[in-house]
Amino acid sequence: MDLCETIEAEFGSDLRSSKGFCVEMWSALANIQWYYKDDKEDQGFTFREAGGVIAEIRDEGSYMDWYCSGPYAVVSEKIAERMAKHGWTWKDYV
Repeated sequence: MDLCETIEAEFGSDLRSSKGFCVEMWSALANIQWYYKDDKEDQGFTFREAGGVIAEIRDEGSYMDWYCSGPYAVVSEKIAERMAKHGWTWKDYV
């Protein structure tokens, strides 16, 4: 499973409609390791890549619009629960 596809499917409308949610999502992507079910390899994003994912889904701006827009490596309960519905769990890089 591709992490970007899950983010687009589950959060696309939220990201397109709420800049505040974009900041929350950037925090949940930057320097976080996401694991799909029993996969041993993680998927994750650097600060720039996390911003790029959001800009691409919004079809607006660039990674710099979201780069360091919130605290990094912070996954809200709301995002964690919605990702878990799709089989994703997370761990920070620390």
